[in-house]
Amino acid sequence: MIARLLCVLTLLTAGLLVPTPAFAGSFVGRYQLSFADSAQCLEVTSGAGGKDDGTRLRQWGCNGNSNQLWRAYLVPCGDRGCQILVNAYSGKCAARGFGGLGNGTPIVQWPCDDDNGSEWWLLSYLGGPYHLWADLDSPHCLQHHNPYTGNGDPADLWGCNNSYPNQAIYFDVR
Repeated sequence: MIARLLCVLTLLTAGLLVPTPAFAGSFVGRYQLSFADSAQCLEVTSGAGGKDDGTRLRQWGCNGNSNQLWRAYLVPCGDRGCQILVNAYSGKCAARGFGGLGNGTPIVQWPCDDDNGSEWWLLSYLGGPYHLWADLDSPHCLQHHNPYTGNGDPADLWGCNNSYPNQAIYFDVR
């Protein structure tokens, strides 16, 4: 009877367990990230290629599916704390493509590895939505590319500017 109960509990919880990330960080929470101007969410496609390294992130209508959910971890960087964002669907991090820091650098998913720092994000809060700075020494922020509010607009880096609504991001607890 006890063995049968343990077997059932194991099967029930197996689908609920999330793999431990490959970096040392403190779990902060699970979020849906939405752009302030479009009310669209940051996601990785749930279709073909959705779990591949280098798949570009984009905005899409918020639906609460796992490809739009991000687990945030606090990691040390300089004298501040940075966030690493791990996609609940793919288990990969939101990262700067090719480790770039310039305007137009694509935001992709990549295996989490805090050795290169390409997936570190510094949060800036100025009394409203957050801005995600790419690096301690970079003046570039995550944004959806155009002031276009429809599905599919790709995420990239651009010079941080508090007046750019496509760089303002809400972290909605999920």
